[in-house]
Amino acid sequence: MKDYRIKITIRNERLLYPMENMGYKSVAEFCRFYDLEENYTRGIINGAIPPVGKHGDLRPVVKTFLKILNLSVDDAFTKNQLKGFKKNSFTIKVDETQLLKLTNPIKNQEQKLIEKQVTSALSETLVKYLTPREERVLRMRFGLGPIKTHTLDEIGENFLLSRERIRQLVLRAIKKLKNCNVLKHLIKAGAKEYY
Repeated sequence: MKDYRIKITIRNERLLYPMENMGYKSVAEFCRFYDLEENYTRGIINGAIPPVGKHGDLRPVVKTFLKILNLSVDDAFTKNQLKGFKKNSFTIKVDETQLLKLTNPIKNQEQKLIEKQVTSALSETLVKYLTPREERVLRMRFGLGPIKTHTLDEIGENFLLSRERIRQLVLRAIKKLKNCNVLKHLIKAGAKEYY
């Protein structure tokens, strides 16, 4: 017999993460600041409303907030997210011991703190040691931050460079990051455990 029901709601982290990084504490605050229709925006973020219309074009509100967040369609949505979801929340039943594991506030807070420190250290390191282009290529190649993993060909199309040139940029960026001091900084921040 199960003791509790947990409701899981789908939300697009690729959109929420950049909003939070801009300093907005909620979708409502973001929508008020940019004069966007809140319920419609929420529907797109949780997948209830597909970001693409019937004719395959992006909805105007999606174009607006992608421009605000400085994201491409590929960075903001997976193929499934572009189609939208028929069901965007699920309820599961759990017993008390499972619930306690899920809601252990100390462990969850520690994990969040480690993730935040590692993400911050990684971003600082990438900005400090790499050119902006190398940083972007590396983030796209390995899916660092809110960006999904891309192939060399996809990155090449984005930068209008050949696959081989992108491979060279990735290798050059990795070589720069293999510096002993850089690695020590990342390991100290907990990157080994997180990644």
